[in-house]
Amino acid sequence: MKKSSTSTFTTSRTYEYELEGLTYIIECEGGQWCIHMPEGLGYPPILDLRVLQFAGLVAGREAQLQDVEELLREVLARMPRSHEQYPIEHLSGPERAVLERCMDLVRRVAELPLVKIVRFTSPDIHGTYSTGCSDPDCGCDAQPNIALARKILEDQKQTLKVLVHEVAHKAGGDNTHAHLMEMQRLWSELVIEMAGAES
Repeated sequence: MKKSSTSTFTTSRTYEYELEGLTYIIECEGGQWCIHMPEGLGYPPILDLRVLQFAGLVAGREAQLQDVEELLREVLARMPRSHEQYPIEHLSGPERAVLERCMDLVRRVAELPLVKIVRFTSPDIHGTYSTGCSDPDCGCDAQPNIALARKILEDQKQTLKVLVHEVAHKAGGDNTHAHLMEMQRLWSELVIEMAGAES
């Protein structure tokens, strides 16, 4: 990594960091910083302090340069990546029907971000939420998104459960009070919506 006379990201600088054969670009300006992730790995293309706080990797502090390797290693270990993304048109008819039904239900009670269908490297992961890039002047196309495992589209109830769980992450990290309260709100409003549709 390029050396600097400062120990924190307080000036406008760009750093290149090599880790496990991959190059990460760290940009900082005025105390704000972000990490550009290598393409093709399935990680969010840009990680900033908000993303890392959301993942529970850092706690509201200015990162030190010596923290970068530790942060990146934690990101690689704890932020699951997708192995393959499927275009919607490549889904089967029943899979599309389940996805569209669940998305339509959730749209009635919440703003739905971009939804991607993927195969995760870990079979235990059913969905993830990414905040995307929080800098409106960045110019990148990294927007908030939800990734759903294709395999869950076999079960409409599970798909809806995972989708609601991930949408609620807009309010906070996994199982925080804000996240749990938002899930409760979404389910309550969904029940009202579905009851009204059946009456």
